[in-house]
Amino acid sequence: MQKEISEQQFWEAYDAASAELQNAIFSEETAKIIFNACVENKVEDERISQIAQSVGDVLLGFLSPEQLQPTLELDLNLEPQTAENICQIIYDSVFEPVRPQLAELYLQGKKENNGSKEKEGEGTKIKVQLKTEKTLPKTSLDIDSKKTDKNDSYRESIG
Repeated sequence: MQKEISEQQFWEAYDAASAELQNAIFSEETAKIIFNACVENKVEDERISQIAQSVGDVLLGFLSPEQLQPTLELDLNLEPQTAENICQIIYDSVFEPVRPQLAELYLQGKKENNGSKEKEGEGTKIKVQLKTEKTLPKTSLDIDSKKTDKNDSYRESIG
């Protein structure tokens, strides 16, 4: 499911990333969060480094956050509940602090992909939609103004 990313593609994406995303990728705190999430969910083998690599891929725009859990399930053969538990911790503790930068990365990738053909072999900036409603609050990027109903008939009066 996950594409192989060359060293050159990694460093190009890293150099283009914001300082906050760069810090999150190599942060000791990020490594601790991933390690503890794995140990807490009884994943204590070489898959920890593969999970860390997948988190880095999200932070660089190669893998969207919503694809992290299916990637862990399929590529690393994790049980769905285990993958969900690990992802929940990562979403809350790693992705949430850099949410604005991930949203910007998504918008940048979307602009780059609109109106131009992608060259084969280049790193793909995959949409980084943070639409995990149960873990991340909605941002202005997620709100469709046409769907918001200002006349909520259920509202009760206070008084």
